[in-house]
Amino acid sequence: MILSDEPGIYFIPYLLEKGFNDEKVKKYFVQEEIKKYYEFGGVRIEDDILITDDGCVNLTEGLPRTVEDIEKTMKSS
Repeated sequence: MILSDEPGIYFIPYLLEKGFNDEKVKKYFVQEEIKKYYEFGGVRIEDDILITDDGCVNLTEGLPRTVEDIEKTMKSS
């Protein structure tokens, strides 16, 4: 079996505005800081994990993860 582990963060103004206006959750937001990233969209770094009877293997291990490594990889393509 293969599983995807997909941590990410997304800046979706419509959903964030709902949180900004919700009395229960707005205390967890620093609106001025979050709004700086509205145009950014988001980021997700995905790993694909192969699960076997003997354990697991990260199929995406060794891929670039830092901004610098990703940019370097993109330039060499």
